Amino acid sequence: MKFIRFTHLSIFFTLLSCGHLSNSDKGVVKITGKIVNPRISKMYLSRDLLMMDVDTIKIDNANKVKSDINIDHEGLYLCSIFPEFQLFYLKPNDSLAFHINVDEFDESLSFSEGLGFENNLLMDLFLINEKENYYFYKRQHQFSLQTFQKKIDSFDRIKQKLVLNNHEDLKKTSTKFRNILDLYANSVSYSLKENFVKNHPDLHFSEDFLSYRTILHKPVADASVIDLYPFIDQLINNKVSKVGMNVNEYYSTIVDFSKNEIKDNNVRNNVLAKYCGDYIESKKIINEDAVVKKYLQEIGKVKYKNFCTDKLIKNAKMQKGNIFPNINVIDKNKQIQPIDSLLKNGKYLITFWNYYYRKNFTANLKKLHQIHRDFPDLNIMVLNLNPSGFDSWKTQIPENDGLMYFQVQKLNQIKQIQPFHLAQVYLLNRDSIQQSMINIYQPDFYAIINDFMIKK
Repeated sequence: MKFIRFTHLSIFFTLLSCGHLSNSDKGVVKITGKIVNPRISKMYLSRDLLMMDVDTIKIDNANKVKSDINIDHEGLYLCSIFPEFQLFYLKPNDSLAFHINVDEFDESLSFSEGLGFENNLLMDLFLINEKENYYFYKRQHQFSLQTFQKKIDSFDRIKQKLVLNNHEDLKKTSTKFRNILDLYANSVSYSLKENFVKNHPDLHFSEDFLSYRTILHKPVADASVIDLYPFIDQLINNKVSKVGMNVNEYYSTIVDFSKNEIKDNNVRNNVLAKYCGDYIESKKIINEDAVVKKYLQEIGKVKYKNFCTDKLIKNAKMQKGNIFPNINVIDKNKQIQPIDSLLKNGKYLITFWNYYYRKNFTANLKKLHQIHRDFPDLNIMVLNLNPSGFDSWKTQIPENDGLMYFQVQKLNQIKQIQPFHLAQVYLLNRDSIQQSMINIYQPDFYAIINDFMIKK
């Protein structure tokens, strides 16, 4: 079980079909694995936490995977075996085998072959990090600064002992790996310390205590160390004050902070693209304004720039008055229909179901049923976003609840309509968009519905 789910990873699961790892000839890593209780028929491997250069590996009928992956350098790669994820350490011209039970993910994951030692050691370290995260996020408000530091030090000693116990085998690994291991071991404490600073605004923190912040003033061992990003998010929250700033000023200041404080290009690109996307989503803007241009000027790689501009394009498509994309949908009887044939008369609320996140939809469904009771003349259409899971989806459809359920037919059509998260819905008058990507939990949602239903 992962204790913290990061924004970067939620983005990951929306981009799984978008591209492939580089076909560089610098090296091939051979990956084999046995997966117990898989939820889906594919696993995904990515070098990048946000932009997701993704390679797809098929899980065969025997629940095994086998693939030769082209990689251009050693380092950490994010592996998703739904609904879980983990970092794999890969190296060109080497091999990795793994065994995992999806129902007992962290506790069951084990590695072998050429890269088995490195990945098992990272897994042991990950489990310690997870315990540390859980411990502090439940208790840190109880601690004085002195006690907090002692607790941090106690976890550091556990990690140091782990490394010491593997000292001889570590000598056989690369300098790159040893640097990654060190960053991986320390990054959780950076995040925890920054959160402690946030929760104790009246305390004075010495330069020695805050020395961990200097990690950003030089290139890091690997930009895919996950715990770097909640640390940076909290650091930005602590150092970039929202007091007296409007939204534009706040996001503009983040660009300046990233430019001045984050020296690693890959880390900075991830951070800038993430906040650029947040800004575009929060304001629902459709054209490059001064803030977006400032981000694009500082972002160093085209794929990160595209992450931002793609959001502008999506927002533009979903503006009021536009026609909702005429995608093909499938009903529970497997009949394929163009959606414009269903949006002929009346007013519609279009919402989304991702079968892989059933708990999320179950919570949303209660809200939708309440909306249906309060606005019986509003047609509520639920679109499932998982074309490969028809049979499973069909068994989950509620009977006779007054809502309409359809499944999107093709993956490439999903990108046209998929909201930024599953609580966002569209309001349509026939097939004409009247409101796009509004959140069913926002305080004024019922007022928006009332106004929408009154207007002709």
